Amino acid sequence: MRSASCVKPPSRRSAELRFGRFNHGIGFPSPPPEGDPPDIILTEEQPQHIYEFPAGSVWDLFLAVLGVKKIPTTRDRIEAGFESYVNLYNFAPDQVDTLRRIRDAFVANLASQGRVDVDAIFGNPIYARLIDSFEQTNQRFDGRLQEIVAEMQKSFRVGA
Repeated sequence: MRSASCVKPPSRRSAELRFGRFNHGIGFPSPPPEGDPPDIILTEEQPQHIYEFPAGSVWDLFLAVLGVKKIPTTRDRIEAGFESYVNLYNFAPDQVDTLRRIRDAFVANLASQGRVDVDAIFGNPIYARLIDSFEQTNQRFDGRLQEIVAEMQKSFRVGA
């Protein structure tokens, strides 16, 4: 399979030779003749970027197109990673509830901002009201909230 970075775009002259004269003088080539397949190059990175699924492959895309397997959404991957993280460690029920609220804040912010950290969540007065103040939440986790949330974020990337 050729890499997309190695392929040079055809010149106007080569496009004319291959596809015939340009339509209407606006620079769009006419469709290729019947039986001449178009050059379509699909790299591994393209579906990963399109579906925001770094662990995905071209095979996952084909399975999704055929309806055999669903490509998990960002929310699905975060929830799967969160559940595996919470099951791995022995958190108290109130700690799990707080971590769920932090997870929900991550999901909401990832859709709008792309990257989220603890300071952004607790800096937002709405989330601070829903979750609690940083000081109270940090005290609930014995001063290890930053560390716990960083580990939880790693599980979000691995989940699904």
